[in-house]
Amino acid sequence: MVTYVKQVAEALQYAHDRKVVHRDVKPENMLVGEQGEVLLSDFGVALLVNSTGGTVPYIAPEQVEGRVGPKSDQYALGVCVYEWLSGEPPFRGSWTEVLAQKVRREPPGLWERGIEVGAELEGVVRKALAREPEQRFGSVKELAEALEEAVRRGEEAGSTMAIERKGPAGRPAVAGARGRQIV
Repeated sequence: MVTYVKQVAEALQYAHDRKVVHRDVKPENMLVGEQGEVLLSDFGVALLVNSTGGTVPYIAPEQVEGRVGPKSDQYALGVCVYEWLSGEPPFRGSWTEVLAQKVRREPPGLWERGIEVGAELEGVVRKALAREPEQRFGSVKELAEALEEAVRRGEEAGSTMAIERKGPAGRPAVAGARGRQIV
């Protein structure tokens, strides 16, 4: 998972450095290339002027209010990490219920879903999913670095948490075949 997050964060950072916000970061827009690299697709929403865009489970609270920036993409990547670790996005319900929850409350902690990842990794995910953009990491690159460090420290501490959840046929849930999306 960390490898995927780092690659997506690198692509997003490249876009952000050029004043482009993706606006629709989600697993369906992450493809595995010929060499096993992750390719971030569907920048179409980013090119629409004045578009808040996005897919409801992954959009940031500020997008609901019509504000979009690089930290909106960071929030969406944080939702992907949360989902990869827990098997579901932080908020559930109809799209109106999910949007209302995003604006009114912090997402439930992974521990509330019965996922034990350790305090440091939990903290990284919670910071990426902070309601206010100013409370998130300075950049998606910082998020990826913090995630990598938290996982490394967890491994050093002997964490038994399997970071890559198993999907169908025992494959990692965040891996995909060449040219297929990461699920």
